[in-house]
Amino acid sequence: MAAARAGHAGRTAHAVRLTHAQQALLDAVRRGDVLKAQRTLDGAKQHTLHPLDGAPAYTVADRDVEALVRAGFIASNLKFPAATYVLL
Repeated sequence: MAAARAGHAGRTAHAVRLTHAQQALLDAVRRGDVLKAQRTLDGAKQHTLHPLDGAPAYTVADRDVEALVRAGFIASNLKFPAATYVLL
């Protein structure tokens, strides 16, 4: 699925190819679901999506979150112990 993204801070617009899972994750965040990154007791990072409607949170693939960050769609607020991702 193709998506266009206008650049920030002088960057030029570019086309980004998203997988179905990445597009679904981006759509969920756009709808108001909250994407968080937390560390487990052994130090591993785990990404969870917390639906706005109160449904149980669920784990999402790290590679999908990282792809959206690299593409400039989302960024972390870098808070500890649970960072929240925001739309750019």
